[in-house]
Amino acid sequence: MVFEHLDEPKILAKEIALYCLAHEAKAYISVPFLKDLSQFDLNEKHDIFNDVGGHVTYFSYQGLTSLFNSYGLQKINTFADSKMGWSGILFGS
Repeated sequence: MVFEHLDEPKILAKEIALYCLAHEAKAYISVPFLKDLSQFDLNEKHDIFNDVGGHVTYFSYQGLTSLFNSYGLQKINTFADSKMGWSGILFGS
């Protein structure tokens, strides 16, 4: 739950991918996926968990999958929205 706060998420994605490939590990990545522009409703109450002002990078499912694919990881499974309204993707080699 940190990728949306990074200016350069590719750096962390590469480190995670290299670790997973070297250790045959999996990585579960969960971000508030951008679905539509309603996520930017400034009239809505915001807190530390949904404050769009703190998010500097936004991901679609396809964008996050492409990012990790570019470093050799493949999508294993996509998980439905959690109670917080976030989904996640499990990646592995």
